[in-house]
Amino acid sequence: TRDLGGLLNAPTGTGRALSELPRFLRFLLADPIVWAGLAGVVVGTTLLYRRAVLPAALLGIGLMAFITLGVAGLPLVYRYALVPGAMVALFAPVSLMGWVHLPAGRARSVWRALSLPAGAAVVVLSAGSTAGDLHLVVQRSEEMAADQRALRTLLTEPEAAASVRRCRPVLIRDFLVAPLVAYRAGAEISAITLGPPSQAASAVVAASGPPSGRGLRIRARNARWAIYSKC
Repeated sequence: TRDLGGLLNAPTGTGRALSELPRFLRFLLADPIVWAGLAGVVVGTTLLYRRAVLPAALLGIGLMAFITLGVAGLPLVYRYALVPGAMVALFAPVSLMGWVHLPAGRARSVWRALSLPAGAAVVVLSAGSTAGDLHLVVQRSEEMAADQRALRTLLTEPEAAASVRRCRPVLIRDFLVAPLVAYRAGAEISAITLGPPSQAASAVVAASGPPSGRGLRIRARNARWAIYSKC
């Protein structure tokens, strides 16, 4: 993980952990859900302590674990924020509907009155945020599908597939395509590695520009991909 994180320039360090954590939470959840969840932590632990103590403890442990990774100098990626993100998501409805667990009284009445406009705001703002997120997901999915179709087409050429099968190591620039390259070329997955352009390799599956390795000859190319080898 450390090696891959370094290759992908993942953030590291205590300061980056503190600055990246809010961004990762916003990546996992829509902004209104994050704010509603944080409000739910406050009111939940204050007025519904016995119900809230376990998820609040998990939230605290998840946050501490994320910060600890930063202190240890390990790469920070968004999946390490899944536990605190899940707990924030769990507390979001608490801020809006947790009042139903209170007995009749002033606290219940005030909480209920505040939750109505807050709930409407969360719904409206989340709808806009979700629409934007879905657009990005669709756009990214279409780009990935086009890349994979182009790579699959390239690997149907006998010389390109043969180069990937017989050359070791095969250098790729995007680890997400490693299974596709191995499957379509009939190559061993262990022969495919992710590395910088300067790394020595017997074959390169490149998404842009010729590689810097000496002796590499182009075997196949299309608008999106190119395959080079020297064996």
